[in-house]
Amino acid sequence: MPLLCWKCWPRSVRTTTPALFSPATTIRRQSLSINSRAPKGKAMAVFRKPGDRVGPYKISKRLGAGGNGIAYRATDAKDEFVVLKLLTDSNLAQANFEIELSMSVLAACASAYRGLEEHFVPVLALLRDNDDFFLVMPYMIGGSIADALAKRGKLDYEVVRMAIRPPMLACHVMHKVGVVHRDVKPANLLLRDHPARSALADFGISAPANTPLRAPGYSTGYSCPEQMFNHPASPAQDVFSFAATIYELATGIRPFAAATEDEEDQLVGDYTVTHTPLNTLAPNIPHSVARAVDAALSKNPLARPSLRELYQSFN
Repeated sequence: MPLLCWKCWPRSVRTTTPALFSPATTIRRQSLSINSRAPKGKAMAVFRKPGDRVGPYKISKRLGAGGNGIAYRATDAKDEFVVLKLLTDSNLAQANFEIELSMSVLAACASAYRGLEEHFVPVLALLRDNDDFFLVMPYMIGGSIADALAKRGKLDYEVVRMAIRPPMLACHVMHKVGVVHRDVKPANLLLRDHPARSALADFGISAPANTPLRAPGYSTGYSCPEQMFNHPASPAQDVFSFAATIYELATGIRPFAAATEDEEDQLVGDYTVTHTPLNTLAPNIPHSVARAVDAALSKNPLARPSLRELYQSFN
C-alpha cells in the first residue's frame, strides 16, 4: 500500500509533540507516589452499591466491570457526574502511569494538538478510600459504541466513519508521546452526545512503545497475535485493534469470530488463518476503506498500514 501524504491529517496533528511525561506539564491532579502493587495478603476490594460514599463522591450506579476494575457512576458536591473506577487488582503503578499519561497527552493537545483533547477520556485523580483505590474520570453521557452496537447489531457506514475517526486521532497523539493504547475496542470508545464526538478511554493496559512487558494483556477478538504473545508494545498493535473494531461495527461480527473466546484466540494466533474480506460481508463499505481494514488485519505487523493511512482511507 503506498504511503499517504502526511498533509492528509488535520493541521493540528502534524507537528511534533512533547516527550512522554514532559516536565513542562502543568495540569493539576491528585495522585499517590506508590510504584508497586498492594502488599501481598491485602484484602479484596470492597464492592460499592448505590448510595455509598467514596471521598467527596456519592455512587449512583454500577456501570460495568473490566479486567482490572469496576466502574461506577457517581456525583460530586455539585451533583455533576463522574466515573469512579475501583481498582480490583490494586495495581497502583499502572494507576499512576494512567494519570501521568493523561497529563502528558493533554499537555500535548494544549501545545500542539489543540482541539483534540475532547477525544480523550483522561484520568483526573487517584483517590484512596480505606484500603481501596479509585481512578476518577469524566462521565460520558452517550455511553459506549459497544452499547450502540448491541442495540443495532451493526452500524451504518456514516456512523462508523464519524465515530471511529476522533479516537484514531487521539491514539495518534498517544503514539507521538511514546505510548501504545493496547485495548482499542468498541467498549473503550465512548460518546459525549453524538457519534462525531467520540473519545478514546481506558488506559488500563497501555504501555510505553518498544518496552518489554511483564505479563500479557489483550482483549479477545481485538488484539493482534504479537500482543497475545506478549511482544513489546508497538503502534501496529493499535492499528490491528482499530481495524478489528471497524470490521465489527460494519458487519456485526468480529473478524476472527468463533464459538468461544479460546477458539477465537486460536484463530487469531494461527498465522495461516485469514479473515473474510470486509467487502464480502459489508459491500456498502467504500473499497478504499475495506482494503485498508483488510490490510490492517494482517497477522504480520509489517504488512499493516500505518494509523494515518487507515485514518485517511475514510476521506
